[in-house]
Amino acid sequence: MTDEHQVRETLNDAISSIKTVCTFAIGGVANLPLPRLRVERAGSISLPLQESHINFIITASEQAPFRKGAQTVVDTAVRNCRQVDANKVTVGLSWQTAIHQLAVQSATSLGVHSCKVVPRLYKLIVYPPGGFFKPHQDTEKEPAMFATLVIQIPSQFEGGNLIVNHKNDRKFFNLIKKAIPGFIQPLSMATVNTSSKQ
Repeated sequence: MTDEHQVRETLNDAISSIKTVCTFAIGGVANLPLPRLRVERAGSISLPLQESHINFIITASEQAPFRKGAQTVVDTAVRNCRQVDANKVTVGLSWQTAIHQLAVQSATSLGVHSCKVVPRLYKLIVYPPGGFFKPHQDTEKEPAMFATLVIQIPSQFEGGNLIVNHKNDRKFFNLIKKAIPGFIQPLSMATVNTSSKQ
């Protein structure tokens, strides 16, 4: 056995022996203020979302692509949803403050205690009836990104599930029909494969 092989084996054994009490995904109902949602080309959006509001957002959106190797592609057989870039969406200061507090609390629940947590809006996503995103691993959107925070805003619509896998473990989040301020699932960025399905 070479020295390099022995070092790798010893290191692998040491890492495998680490036991943690944190989890790789959490979710639940968050007590958040309603966002003052405004979408470029759609205007101010009232909440809970109604069909007419969704239609305004869809008009201002584009088909959501995904990464396939080094390429960004659109294929509705893999991902069928619409998106609006963050630079076209505003949510209001009280919402931003509440999301920051929620992100810090969520990071702590995921076992992240000693780093500065700065949540950033990446996309506003709309899943139409039958919309889905096949199992995938989220990609890092910017340096030092370690998690994805998914928030379902209040809506008249129902249905949809978020399934999070890590190794042989699976967590299932049922997106619910309630006029509530938010439903959250922070996901561990480095180790989680995610699948969302309507």
